[in-house]
Amino acid sequence: MLISSKNNSHSRNKANLICQALYIDLEEEDTEEDKLYKKYSSWDQTPDILLEEIFSYLTIRERYYASLVCRSWYRAFKLQNVWSTFTLEDTTLTRGKFNYYSGWQYVLDHIRTSTCLNKVGRNFRTLVFEPMLNFYNLYEFMNMISWYAERQGSDNTSVAGVGTYIRRLKFTFPCNMANRDDPDRIRVFGTGGKLLEALKRLMRNLQNLRCLELIDLMLDSNEALHLMDDICTNCTQTLSKLILINTTRYNCPLLHVGVFINLNVLVISPQNLHEDIIELIGYTKLRHLHILQNRYSPKDTTIRLPKRSSWIKMKKSNPYLKVHFEIESHKASDILLPIDLLEHSAIPCHSIVLDNPNTQLSPSMVLTHGAFFDSTIRVYAFKGVTRYYLHRSFAKRLDEALVQFCRMCPNLHTLVAFCI
Repeated sequence: MLISSKNNSHSRNKANLICQALYIDLEEEDTEEDKLYKKYSSWDQTPDILLEEIFSYLTIRERYYASLVCRSWYRAFKLQNVWSTFTLEDTTLTRGKFNYYSGWQYVLDHIRTSTCLNKVGRNFRTLVFEPMLNFYNLYEFMNMISWYAERQGSDNTSVAGVGTYIRRLKFTFPCNMANRDDPDRIRVFGTGGKLLEALKRLMRNLQNLRCLELIDLMLDSNEALHLMDDICTNCTQTLSKLILINTTRYNCPLLHVGVFINLNVLVISPQNLHEDIIELIGYTKLRHLHILQNRYSPKDTTIRLPKRSSWIKMKKSNPYLKVHFEIESHKASDILLPIDLLEHSAIPCHSIVLDNPNTQLSPSMVLTHGAFFDSTIRVYAFKGVTRYYLHRSFAKRLDEALVQFCRMCPNLHTLVAFCI
């Protein structure tokens, strides 16, 4: 197959034209003279293990075009590891449809989606739903995956294996859809209704999950209480990583996280924690608890960490658990998670990562972190360059407090600080 540019000059003879081209596949209709003048490459001899790695980085459209290069690449298009991660975006498996009021729109092509699931759906190991504004496409695709997982080849329109081998599900809801281009003007919306029903149906059919990530759902409390019911039934022993970031918009404890006995990593927002949850995870095999507050998390005085007594009980039941604080904020007026209270000195804090370039931290707060977590903390980091004025005098800057912090924490091995 020809993959390089051709000479547009019609005056040159056939031999000169052929010599300027690069060919991969041998054409059956080629004569001996053609084979003599044609120059062949060895791209078609690339090992499958490399082709799988290359194809895995491409989008579905790019994979299709790459499969047209030669027979070897066409065969690699259907290899298992190429489709181990499937990411759904607004234009994935869609076709253009003209709407009289909205103009041209991308709508999910059910025939193309069905063909994709029949051919390579059984190879899916990771299913990722990026933040999408076309809720119709998202709703329809989740229902199609669920339908295939429920049928499992019981009729002529489905194949067995779709959904059976999926080990990781990541779902991110675009809660700031009103001001996506202006992160400083946040207007939060939550999911629910038919879209939430489709998500719960999908989770119910993925019975071999190892990792579940639900990000920025912003549910009402009554909806969140039953969100994880099916996951608790099917994945009590299999789930090893659970990420629940802003599952609810307001304070609502999620007791389901204490059911997974083999859970190793838990990432959760502070509004979904409670004293009972901390005591429950003490009886699991959890090793890393990440308490994450991002730009969409509620930031007010009502959000508090569990009390000291629950952390003491947890440490007795699970002495190997490490707590990580990750705080993201882009407004100077935001109230950050209060982790500098004397009541929380019993927390086995392993790392603190702060991403708040517009909020000026005081030296007293840094020294408080060092005084409370001196024996446990390993990582202390400020992400991003600060956007506030720093005093020219070294004594009035944060540098002296950071040096003293390092002296107070003998087990500290990583310090990241950006200052200007």
